[in-house]
Amino acid sequence: MKPKLVRDRVPAIIRNSGRGVKFHYALGEAAKTAIVAKMHEEVAEFEETPTLEEAADIYAAFMKMLALHGHTYEGVVKKAIDKAYTRGGFENMIILDEVTDGK
Repeated sequence: MKPKLVRDRVPAIIRNSGRGVKFHYALGEAAKTAIVAKMHEEVAEFEETPTLEEAADIYAAFMKMLALHGHTYEGVVKKAIDKAYTRGGFENMIILDEVTDGK
């Protein structure tokens, strides 16, 4: 099995099922790398199965990613509002096909 970031109670759940488990804690830059990999994993899972459960996994990983990088959810919301005001949102689902010089 390839090592991967799991939720905090997973080792105990595995032990309680009668199986052995070996794990370690990611710290510093390794933690930041692990949480970004988890975000990619969870987004891919949501793309395959767009359920609330998968969305909740994205949310949990996102919140931890923010904390590891010294950001807050409130800061992200403020920045999102600012960007929506200056650049718009994604409501119209505009796909940019090409940009040319001049007209």
